[in-house]
Amino acid sequence: MTSICETRIKCAVCGKRSHHDNVASTSIFCKPDLDGRPGAMARGTMPFWIQRCPRCGYCAPELNAKILGRKRFMEKEIYQNQLNDPNYPELCNTFLCFALLEENAGNLSAAAWAIISGAWICDDAKRNKKRKHALELRSRAVIMIERALEKGEKYDKQAGYSESVLVDLLRRSGQFNKAEKACKKALKMDIDGVTRKILNFQKKLIRRQDIGCHCQGEV
Repeated sequence: MTSICETRIKCAVCGKRSHHDNVASTSIFCKPDLDGRPGAMARGTMPFWIQRCPRCGYCAPELNAKILGRKRFMEKEIYQNQLNDPNYPELCNTFLCFALLEENAGNLSAAAWAIISGAWICDDAKRNKKRKHALELRSRAVIMIERALEKGEKYDKQAGYSESVLVDLLRRSGQFNKAEKACKKALKMDIDGVTRKILNFQKKLIRRQDIGCHCQGEV
């Protein structure tokens, strides 16, 4: 069961107060997907993960968190265009705007997470065009995670998790050769048994050129 509570929050950028719903508690009944998307019911709480200011368009997990330099970046064309991009669902635009802010701040792992979240939203959209955008967003997330790893910034503290998510993104965006190489490289790391099983499962999916969604319960 998921419990939602409403709070009134003051935007750290423009000062407007607005009402937002927050997740007080939720339950998870299924294993997460291979890219980390939580199972039901937690995955249904995505609309509450990122808040958007109705006045200035600031997007963040907590609108009242003040971070220097964000207002100036929000004024740029790239942010304003993304905020209301008709090619993506509104919730996806919210996550992608947050990704832009995090990338600009140098938080590449957080930016990658937001882009991946945007891909999940496009996965759920009914129109085939949105599925195409999901593939494009996974390709963007690949670049972001690769940049993060080069920087020494992990997507998650668990050894091999960043690499495992990277493999799934490559596979689901149809980059099978890169996915296979990334998988072999990750398997040489000092990782736990669960992550190793997931990567070995990925190897089978890559050989079948399977771009579908799979969960950890299948491993």
